Amino acid sequence: MQVSKVIKGTGIYFIGKILYLVTNFVLMALLARWMGPNSFGIFSLALGIIMTLQLINDFGLNQTITFFIPSSKSPQETKSYLNYAFRIRLFITSITSFLLILFAGTISKFYNMPELKAPLIIFSISNFSYSLLTFFSSALIAFKRVGKAVLLDLSQTLPRIFAVLFLILYGSHFIYVGFSSGFVLSLIFSIVLMWFVYPKENGFKKINKKTFFKYSGFIYSGLIMMVFYNKLTPLILGKFADSSQVAFFGISISITSMIFLLSITLGTVLQPFITSSNKEELKKTLPRFFKYNFIVTIPLGFLAIIFRKELILFFYKDAYLPSTPSLIVCSIASMIYGVLTLWNNIALGFGKAKLFSKMRSLLAIISVIASLIFIPSLSKIGYGAVGASLVYLITCFFEGFYLYLKLNEKFFPYKYLFKSLIAGISILPVLLLKNYLNGFLLLSVGGVIGVMLYSGALYKLNFFDKEDKKFLKTLKSKLTLRG
Repeated sequence: MQVSKVIKGTGIYFIGKILYLVTNFVLMALLARWMGPNSFGIFSLALGIIMTLQLINDFGLNQTITFFIPSSKSPQETKSYLNYAFRIRLFITSITSFLLILFAGTISKFYNMPELKAPLIIFSISNFSYSLLTFFSSALIAFKRVGKAVLLDLSQTLPRIFAVLFLILYGSHFIYVGFSSGFVLSLIFSIVLMWFVYPKENGFKKINKKTFFKYSGFIYSGLIMMVFYNKLTPLILGKFADSSQVAFFGISISITSMIFLLSITLGTVLQPFITSSNKEELKKTLPRFFKYNFIVTIPLGFLAIIFRKELILFFYKDAYLPSTPSLIVCSIASMIYGVLTLWNNIALGFGKAKLFSKMRSLLAIISVIASLIFIPSLSKIGYGAVGASLVYLITCFFEGFYLYLKLNEKFFPYKYLFKSLIAGISILPVLLLKNYLNGFLLLSVGGVIGVMLYSGALYKLNFFDKEDKKFLKTLKSKLTLRG
């Protein structure tokens, strides 16, 4: 495996993801501030329904093309796989968009929210556009064009930007129009980017559609189970709790999504390289990527828990302070998910789609049972968001346990995971700063001191070995030469 290319690609993709997530986070925070918990809860519920439909639209194709395109032996074979996959995606997406328009009224009656109907009809455009542009984004990653994939991800901030602009110019009723308009523009941009990477060679090559469909089918069955695993939770919450609880859970997920940012980017970039690499070589290099993932994921989780109230007050407002308990639970779950995301991508890179399918099926059952136990009971006492967060934590725990039993490969560095968790505890003294600072000053100073304490603890625990130091020295010399 070309480690330098993975590191370079991850760096580019990571920077792009940071810009994308930070921009989206700020824009969603602005919408939450201006709309209020109830209206923002309806917006979050409508968005949750669209995100659930994306799993149905996917048909396992996003992951499948990142496996088959890198392993194609000719440009004609690549074109055949890509065209075949796109036709399937277009067909499914068209059906789900039509059905969303048709059953928007029925869905709004189910949630006893008449004001949900119009947003769902308008969001059918978002469903169609978002489904196709995520397909193109995966295709760019499969072609190892990380830079273009980053540009496409950044273009996905347009829906939030347009939503904020339409809110300011025309009022809250036009937010959904602005959101969908942004997705259409992003889709047009994705088509332009794909034109540059699409193979220009003439002709096509006959492909084994049965093998392609079988691999896609295993992943798709797992993705359908993900509807029950992690997408159904906010929808169940919307049924048993009021819209403000949906908003509280939504901002908890939004804040803690930054915790597993590196995991998502690293896993996405790694997968096509894993597919085309030797397994013995991977066992030597993959532990290092897990280690670098721990360095970012663990301290962010601890800092999110420590500064939970300050984060909510700074980015949102005091009306969202009831989301504090759910933010704590989501922070713990996101630290676990940060490890699992990378592990899942590695498993798919090894071609273990069947394992993915079985795992998602099991987790779907656990998630539905946990949702029906915790959400209704805690919603009765006004803690529905906490119930949804507990479901998230429970499913993450069981997913980790399942992967440990079924994918206990030598490349997972358990020793360094424990060391990073111990180092995370060293951040706790920053709690004392709350007696002297507040607001942005507390977040910035506390964050810097927390990172310093964590880094010092890692050094004392001998977290970095000779290979790490050699890599860092090489990286430093390259940066110096470029400077």
